[in-house]
Amino acid sequence: VGVFRGSTTAYLARGVGEDGKVIGLDICKEFLDEVKAEDYWRELGVADRIEIRIGNAVAGMKKLIEDEDAANTFDFIFIDANKTDYDTYYELALKLAKPTTGIIAVDNTFFGGTVLDGQHADGSAIDRLNKKIMLDDRVENSMLCICDGVSILRKRGPDEKHNDDNRGGYDENTTTTSTTATTAATTTTTLLVLLFVLLLLLLIGAVYTLIED
Repeated sequence: VGVFRGSTTAYLARGVGEDGKVIGLDICKEFLDEVKAEDYWRELGVADRIEIRIGNAVAGMKKLIEDEDAANTFDFIFIDANKTDYDTYYELALKLAKPTTGIIAVDNTFFGGTVLDGQHADGSAIDRLNKKIMLDDRVENSMLCICDGVSILRKRGPDEKHNDDNRGGYDENTTTTSTTATTAATTTTTLLVLLFVLLLLLLIGAVYTLIED
């Protein structure tokens, strides 16, 4: 969700393998055309795995759910688009991600520190989502304090015991947080996610450098 110059898209396309597919949603192709991203994807041999859909991302995600029967089918969803729509992207991503194994990555969760000052609409929107995720027992989450912040979420399966970490679940009217108990399983999952994201960021940086060159 949010393609920009297509460097993340290129990395993901390499990662999904020959039978995988990456769908990118963006409001325009201006930046892709600027760096000739499609030519680069062809050079990498991944162009046939990438489908770019231009238009409103919320509408695009709803179309996947309602018209293409794609709910609960996505292995990985990366959110890096219009910040004031982050909460909507998050809710739709939860519908699209696979239960138990589906991963959602939310970028810019610090947004240059503006999440703290309350003076910026984008920062305030991200701050609200960060707090929502903290209480949301539909996901297991880890916020990484690197770069501009990225939250890695695993969508829980329907048979998983919720509320086992004392968060109490997310509620629109909930204003208090409770202490999160750490279990061995959660620690293991978090470490694996950290490793995955560090590798992801390193490879994204490498691909971006190649595109710039």
